[in-house]
Amino acid sequence: MPDDVPLAGAALPVITAPTPTAPAGAERATAARLDPGRVDTAADGPLTLRWIDGYFAVVTAAVTVIAVLDAGGPAARRLALLAVIATMVLGYLAVGRRAIDRDLPWPQLLAMHLGLLGLFTIAVALSGASSFLIFALCPLAYMTLPLPAATVAAIVMNLVPAAVSWVGNGRFASDTKTALAFAVPGIAFSLGFGTWVTRIVQESRRRRELIDELQATRAEVVRLSHEAGTAAERQRLSAEIHDTVAQGLSSILMLVQAAEAELARDPAQAREHMRLAAATARENLAEARALVAGLGPTALAESSLPEALARLAHRVGTETGINASVTVSGTARAMPTAVDVALLRAAQETLANTGRHAGATQVSMCLDFGPDRVALTVTDNGRGLLPEAEQEGYGLQGLRARAAQVGGTLTLGSGEPGGATVRMEIPA
Repeated sequence: MPDDVPLAGAALPVITAPTPTAPAGAERATAARLDPGRVDTAADGPLTLRWIDGYFAVVTAAVTVIAVLDAGGPAARRLALLAVIATMVLGYLAVGRRAIDRDLPWPQLLAMHLGLLGLFTIAVALSGASSFLIFALCPLAYMTLPLPAATVAAIVMNLVPAAVSWVGNGRFASDTKTALAFAVPGIAFSLGFGTWVTRIVQESRRRRELIDELQATRAEVVRLSHEAGTAAERQRLSAEIHDTVAQGLSSILMLVQAAEAELARDPAQAREHMRLAAATARENLAEARALVAGLGPTALAESSLPEALARLAHRVGTETGINASVTVSGTARAMPTAVDVALLRAAQETLANTGRHAGATQVSMCLDFGPDRVALTVTDNGRGLLPEAEQEGYGLQGLRARAAQVGGTLTLGSGEPGGATVRMEIPA
């Protein structure tokens, strides 16, 4: 395969997170806070619209049968009663269900409850048994109105049968007194039942709010995890590009410049420099392909870390004329890939800095295998490390980050009798 082919390989996997959005129940939770009397009908709450519909259907059907059977007079009276109750059912389906499930403007709520109150009054006038519709209308009031307004509505509805009796008889007759006598326990029951419904509503709202907060927290965690993963991937790619492609291009540039300077007086040496530049370009191409494919350094693909360091020292010596040596102490052993990569990149960066900035003629690398850690110490006889060196470029900062990623440390110091020492120590 020719060496100048375009980069190929599997594209780096891109991890995407769903775009955080407001939880689906946030609107309901906000509405519940604005109107404490409104029911939250979340599917996982104590009250659901399905159960409420079922309760209203059973109560309305039972009361309709009883009221029709109780209604006296001509058939038209029964038909009128059926029409009134059917209109109430249509009002619940058209407006009541929406009032339970979401906020409605006050004019609509007021019109709905006044309309139901009027129809209820007509139904009671047609059949006294229709007063049992209170068991459907009072819960609806507590589910859609604030507690004070719902309490007033419940009291008024319990007084409707007595008022109808009083108007029908034209006087305060015994039927009216009986209706009032039933209204008192009816009001008490409505208040107690309304308090219970209100507590259920509040519990449902609190549960919904907790679920909404959990969903919002999970969305925030997803967003932060996505951002952290993106930042970590950018950091990794920056370090890899700096330690491979950037250093390789710098070496190629130095070799080409050396070859250009020697082209006239020493063509053989110029050709040697061009050969080394081509070899470095091949290595860089392989490193770039490995980077695109998400693989590790090619220097560690088929060899151990000590062998990779020895080849690196030989290449640096050939390219720059620096006398680089490698020694290994302790018993060499296989280590995690991340540790090998960190130590190899530390050697590459240190040698690159030595050649570009330190003006050293000798560099020694010592790879020390301890019982519970491994350390790489690089010492040169150059000009030493300036105090501001770490702040001037990415290299040493990147090495510190690499060491931290594998739980290690990076130490900078002076060599003996001069120069600089860079030591990376990693638990392994």
